[in-house]
This record gives sequence, C-alpha cells and structure tokens, in this order.
Amino acid sequence: MRTHAALLALVVPLAACSGAGGVRSGPEVGSFSELPSGTAFLYVADRSFGRHPDELAAYGRSANGNAAPLRAVAGAKTRMEYAQAVALDSSRNEYVSSFSRITAYAPDANGNTNPIREIAGSGTGLDVLGGIAVDAGAEIYVVNNRMHRSEVAVFGAGATGDVPPLRSISGDKTELNVPFGIALDYAGNAYVTNTGYPPSITVYGPGADGDALPVARIAGASTGLNQPEGIAVDGEGTIYVTDHPSKSVLIYAEGATGDAAPVRIIAGAKTTLAYPWGLAVDAQNRIWVTDLAKPKHVAVFAATATGDAPPIRDLRGSSTQLTDPLGVAVR
Repeated sequence: MRTHAALLALVVPLAACSGAGGVRSGPEVGSFSELPSGTAFLYVADRSFGRHPDELAAYGRSANGNAAPLRAVAGAKTRMEYAQAVALDSSRNEYVSSFSRITAYAPDANGNTNPIREIAGSGTGLDVLGGIAVDAGAEIYVVNNRMHRSEVAVFGAGATGDVPPLRSISGDKTELNVPFGIALDYAGNAYVTNTGYPPSITVYGPGADGDALPVARIAGASTGLNQPEGIAVDGEGTIYVTDHPSKSVLIYAEGATGDAAPVRIIAGAKTTLAYPWGLAVDAQNRIWVTDLAKPKHVAVFAATATGDAPPIRDLRGSSTQLTDPLGVAVR
C-alpha cells in the first residue's frame, strides 16, 4: 500500500503525470450531427499546478486539430484547484473533482464564474480526490484518498457545503488500493481503478456502502494492468481502461472478472498514445482519451479500434488551450 505522501506525489507531481477517470452519465446523443452547431459535446478538466488557472473547457461536436474551445470555466471564482476529473448529470450540470473539493457549474457556464454548488470542508472528509461520476438520480460518486484510508464517497443529489457523504465504500474487504478512476454503468454498478500493487479494477453493486466486498475484481498477469487510471463503461457493459505505463487502452468484456485478458488493446505508434490518462466513451462507443505526453492532446478512436489504430480525431495545438488535460466527459 502506498503511503499518503506517495499518493500526493502521484496526484500532484511536478511533471505531467496526473489523471482522471471518465464516465458516461445521463442521456446521450447518438451522432455528432444530431447536436446543434455550437453545442458543447466534449468536456476536459485541465489542471494548473499554479502555472495558469485550472480550466474546464468545452468543445463542439466537430472539434479536431487545433480547435479552440467553445467556452472555458476558469479563474479564482471557480474554486477549482488541481482539477482532476469531470462528469455531467442528466441536466447537463458540470461537476469537477479538484484536490479536496467538488464544484458544480451550470450548463453553459463560462469564464471566471462561481460554482452553483461546492462540497468542501472538514465534515466532508474530502482529502485527495480522483475520478468523479454522477448517476441517473444525480448522486455524486468521488474517489477520495484520505490519510490512511481510501474510499468511494457518495453525496446526495443537490449536496452542497460542508456535508458528510450519504455512503462511503471503505475498508479492507473492499480491496480499494490507491484508487483513482471511477465509472458507473446503467445498472448502478461502480467500477474503480486501483493503482496500488497489485493493480486492479474493483466493481461494487448498486447502493454499496461500508466495508463492502466487490462483486467483481479484475486482477492478475493476464489482465495487462500496470497502473490503470481512467475508466469508462459503455451501454453493453464493455469496460475501457487507460494504462499509461503500457501506453494503451485496455478493453474487457462485459462481466469480466479475475485474471481476465483484454478482448482488445489499443496501443502502438500510430495511436499517438504516449501517456494516456482520462477516458470517456460516447453513445456510439467512440473512445475519447486524454494524453499527457507533449504535445498534450485528446485522441478519439473508432468504436471498433484495436491494435495500432490511428485516431479518427486528434485535438491538439495552442488554440485548444490544453496544458494538462486529465479528466474527460462527453455528451
């Protein structure tokens, strides 16, 4: 098990090596063309390290290459601090997990704007946050690595201020081990990446609380897991994970557990993946990956991509405003 100091080094390093989990939440639009022009489709949480403001950037449906965001939430009023991950609810409110707080922004928020809600304070127990997800009832799930204890904290819909979580998945039986990414499926199961040794993916049933046993655990030599970070689950239950040491996206079958091998692996020079981190999957199962190696970018892969497949889109360049893109979410 890593020490708390070691975890701080993982989440807030001096080099570009942090990340966030991805998640699908709320109803989604099936194709780019169904969204009106100028509507945000892609959301990226960009961490600052104090060099510039943290930012939540929103891009249009056709964003590619050196495309500028349609809008960006950034500035002191936003209360973002080392932004890690982003999620959307069914009303298109935008949630960001930062170092020790959760902030929520109204749909179409822009500029140096106040959050509509903020969960922060000693009563919350929030300490070193990772991925975030929002379920169909707008309950908020966040990975929280507290001193000497890791947990998945679940806050109620509309929670704000210095409030305790409704539930906390935590304890030895959970097999949480320096968790980072989180995703939810449509049945309400929670999938968590664990970066401690041995690396794993643990799955918890709907309503899990306390020292709950995982209902599934992917771990072992055949899994290909080295340091899993971002995670997403598509509508068929297929599991997608970024693994930055192997510069890959690992894809597991629905219901995978134990020492399960990936059914597909996206990796190789043509993929452009060098430090993959955040991950999201859209309604057509296209795969959206943030990459922290210079030049930092967001690569998009076809639903059937496998092996050394080139991205079908690649968002990169000075106009994108991407400086340390960790979390990613899509409509």
